Amino acid sequence: MAQQSHKYLFPDTNVFLDCRDLQELPWRDVVDLSEIILLIPSVVISEIDKLKGDGNSRRSKKARAISKLFRNLVNAENEELVIRNSNPKIIISFAPSQTINWQDFSDLDPNKPDHQLIAEAILLSKNGKEATIVSQDIGPLLQAKRKGLLAFEVPDAWLLEPETDARDKEITRLNKEILKIKINEPRLSLSFLDTKDPINDNQPLSKIKIVVNRVQELEEEEIESIIDSYKKKNPRETFEFDEPGKASFRRNRSKIEKYSEEYDEYLEKLQNYFEKLPKNLEFSTRTQAISLHLKNEGRSPAKDLIFKVEAFGGITLSKKQFWKEMEFPIPPESPEIVSASSYHSSMGLASVLAATSALPVRDYRNLLPITHPTHDPNAFYFKENFKHSYTEQVVLTCDDFRHKSEKFFNYFIEAFPKNNPQKGTIKVSISASNLPDQICQILPVEIDYSDVAIKELAPPGVFPK
Repeated sequence: MAQQSHKYLFPDTNVFLDCRDLQELPWRDVVDLSEIILLIPSVVISEIDKLKGDGNSRRSKKARAISKLFRNLVNAENEELVIRNSNPKIIISFAPSQTINWQDFSDLDPNKPDHQLIAEAILLSKNGKEATIVSQDIGPLLQAKRKGLLAFEVPDAWLLEPETDARDKEITRLNKEILKIKINEPRLSLSFLDTKDPINDNQPLSKIKIVVNRVQELEEEEIESIIDSYKKKNPRETFEFDEPGKASFRRNRSKIEKYSEEYDEYLEKLQNYFEKLPKNLEFSTRTQAISLHLKNEGRSPAKDLIFKVEAFGGITLSKKQFWKEMEFPIPPESPEIVSASSYHSSMGLASVLAATSALPVRDYRNLLPITHPTHDPNAFYFKENFKHSYTEQVVLTCDDFRHKSEKFFNYFIEAFPKNNPQKGTIKVSISASNLPDQICQILPVEIDYSDVAIKELAPPGVFPK
């Protein structure tokens, strides 16, 4: 038996209307032969003629293009056209004229185009031209299967991209208009940055975690015992000097009295230090630095900008870190006791210094011009000054936050352990007169607690051994 050199394909109307150009389609997906002949059914010609005058949709335009192809085919020699020369060669031709006796097809409806296609394919097969039906629709594929005809389902890769309808086109148009407007708006962005970790400095934060060390206060007896130890370590000194009535006596007594007062103050400072030490150590762990980074990446400045930062859930904000490590008290230095002879020799220098200090000092500050700070429209100003060291809300304003500019706002978050809050929130709201929607960002704050012995956190050497 001779090997088949060509194949007849019977394309449905949707192959011409919904698929890419006939020349571009991978026809080898249907059959791997060197030549393929596309036979155009009469029902397809009728449907194309109906659609070519149906408005200006993509299907109508495609129908008019196919109708022009059919017109060229009518005028071609032997009513055949080669639309692709190789790989494989594609020839397009009209199917032979056939009269359908619908009494022979009692299960088919002559008013349905799909059934007309199937009836034509059956008659074509009986006349020795067995053709494969090519369609995307279920109707003809199902009928082909039931009638024992060959069929090929058009894959999605053959199809054109979905056509946008009037609604889609209107949405596209409106989106372009919105984009034009937004291009001329400020485009603000805000990020929370980590300033605590030196390795990840200024890295974006998604949340903050604060671990508060709770330190138990010292009992009065413990403080008294500690102070007694320091009294033994740094005892109050006693002195012997000139007889009363001598000039050096008065000077030495003044020094000793001052020393005694300073020593009493030293003991008071020790008392105060150990009373406040637990809270001071605790305070250092409930403070977290944070930086807010505001940028305007748009083409226009943000007008009348309001930048508001709020703290919720047992946390507060401060402009600076108020905690600092307490200075440990130092005992006063022992006074230098002078003899009567050394006292008189120093009087000459003292009289010179006294005379020099009596010279008048002229203040020239009133002669300088008085200057008043000018309002910078690009700067940020507090809407209300901080009334206290800590606050739950900060509001700043800027007349004109210029495009392509940025600003860092540095604050400290304080987690007060007296109410033992477990979580809090930092909320930042940004609005401007030429910004259609308010920008709002939230930063969660998690707070954990750890009970720590005071000696574990205290500076080395504070507690006597």
